[in-house]
Order: sequence, then structure tokens, then C-alpha cells
Amino acid sequence: MPYLYSMAGAAYHNNYTIMRGLAMDFAADTAVLNIDDQYMFGPHCL
Repeated sequence: MPYLYSMAGAAYHNNYTIMRGLAMDFAADTAVLNIDDQYMFGPHCL
């Protein structure tokens, strides 16, 4: 629960996104461009 609250607070106060595609975090890795069924949930959870 603290992780969810921290991510929600960051999304509200810092214009952060909780869920995002892998290409947003790993732009230099071309292998993630074709992965469409996985995402990052905050900076630590895949």
C-alpha cells in the first residue's frame, strides 16, 4: 500500500505517470519496442 500511495502522490504533485509502456523507460533498447503486453508500474515494478 505505501508504494501505491507514493506513486499516486508523485502522479498528482510531480506530473508523474504510474503506468507506462516499457519504451518510455528503456528508449535505447530496441527489443522493448515490440513488447505490447507488459508495462512498468512505477519505477520498480514490471
